[in-house]
Amino acid sequence: MYQRRNLTEELKHQFSNGTMTNRLIIANIAVFLLIIIVQAIGKIAETDLYPIINLIFSLEASVHGLVTMPWGLFTSIFTHFDIYHILFNMIFLYFAGNMYERSFSANKLLLVYIFGGLLGGLFEVISGSFLFPENGAHHVIGASGSVMAIFTALAFYSPNTKVLLFGLLPVRLFVLALFFLASDLIGLGNAIVDIIVNVEDKFLEINTLKKGSMNLIN
Repeated sequence: MYQRRNLTEELKHQFSNGTMTNRLIIANIAVFLLIIIVQAIGKIAETDLYPIINLIFSLEASVHGLVTMPWGLFTSIFTHFDIYHILFNMIFLYFAGNMYERSFSANKLLLVYIFGGLLGGLFEVISGSFLFPENGAHHVIGASGSVMAIFTALAFYSPNTKVLLFGLLPVRLFVLALFFLASDLIGLGNAIVDIIVNVEDKFLEINTLKKGSMNLIN
């Protein structure tokens, strides 16, 4: 006789016996909830625990950060600080992960997820240390690199395969991969804009000016 499982039992069942895609999603959500709980404890204790969270769960995109805190290369690929960030990544992981798992295997999906994320992190380190060192070291989190690796593998394997997005919209695999890549690049663009704005604010602060107070006409 079938017995309905409660939420906790279902999560345990999925993590032990479910698809690798479901296990990866559960792992990401678990880390997200853990971070929220730690932040809540910090607020109750009136202690800023963010530096500790950042130290454990994020990757400092610099050679120094990689050497002194190498675990961040791994922990960062399961870490999200923002609800929209994790929601976006998990939706795409659900679609791409299930397709990859059906086409290949659970173990291969896990390998692509991990090594894709590690390579993405290493690229961030190289970019921050050698390609754009003027931007300074920044911290990297998120499963974007891992999900992009899965999409890339699928797009090369069967680029014209159509999938029903949300069960309604037929979209070719390579289009989904390009959309995810473009979304990631937009995020990178937003980060660059943030850097420019911060530099502008610092410049105005040093020169004791307010925004909109500069007069270019003598």
